[in-house]
Amino acid sequence: MDFMGYNSWEPHGLPKEDWVSDLIVECKVDVKQASGTFALELSKGEYRFQAEFDLATGECTLYRVSRVNGEDEREELGKKETKLKGAGAHQVRFANVDDRLIVWVDGKLPFGDGVEYKGLRRLIPTKENDLERPVSIGAKGANVTVSQLRVFRDTYYTTARNGNPADADVPRLERGDGGEEVVNFDPLLPETFRNWDKAPTSTYYVQPDHFLCMGDNSPESSDGRSWGLVPRRLLLGRALMVYYPFQRAGRIR
Repeated sequence: MDFMGYNSWEPHGLPKEDWVSDLIVECKVDVKQASGTFALELSKGEYRFQAEFDLATGECTLYRVSRVNGEDEREELGKKETKLKGAGAHQVRFANVDDRLIVWVDGKLPFGDGVEYKGLRRLIPTKENDLERPVSIGAKGANVTVSQLRVFRDTYYTTARNGNPADADVPRLERGDGGEEVVNFDPLLPETFRNWDKAPTSTYYVQPDHFLCMGDNSPESSDGRSWGLVPRRLLLGRALMVYYPFQRAGRIR
C-alpha cells in the first residue's frame, strides 16, 4: 500500500489507501561455487518478472511469467552478460518501475537503461501475486547466501481530481459478493482489487523550460497536480541538503 511512515495526515484524518505496483529488491549474494542459478522476482498484477543469473557464465536473463492453465509460462525479454559469475560476493538490485526492468550488479547496469515491456492492459493487483508473493528470491542447484535484503516501492501520487490530492483514486471499494461497502480498504479482501480497473489517470503536458513540482506526501501536498506547471524563470535558489529523515541528512550530491 502507499502509506509513508514519515508523512502526517493530521488533522485531516486517516487517508484512503492506494495500491503501489512498482517495486525494487536488492540484496548481497555470496556465491560459494560456480554452478546453478540465482533469481530475483517481482510481481505486478497478473504477471511476475524475473532476473535469473547463471552462476557459471554470469549471464542474466529477464523473463515475464504468466499463469496459463495452471502452469507457468515464461517469455524471455532480454539477456546480458554480468559480473555475477563464479564464487564471490556481489550487490544485486532488480527493479520493475514504469514498465521497465532494470538490473544492477555491483553498481553496474548490464542492460543499460533497462528493458521496456508492453504495459498491462488491466493493472489490477492479484491475490496469488501481489498479496502472497510480491517479492521472491530463489536459487536452483546453487550454494548461495543472501543478506542485506531490502525492498523498495514507488511513491503513489493520487490523480488529485477536483484539485484535491486527498481524494482516493478508488474511493468506493465493495465486497466481491455484492455485500456491504468496505469503507477502509482491507488488503486481505482480494475481491475488492477489481475496482482498480476503474482507477482514473491524469495527463500533464510539460512545456519546455517548465517543471511539474510534486510533494513527497501525496494526499497532503498542494503541488503541481493542483496549481500546474512552474516556469524556469520563477525558480529561485538551489536545493543544497536533505534534512529529513535524519539518518539521511547531508548535502545533496
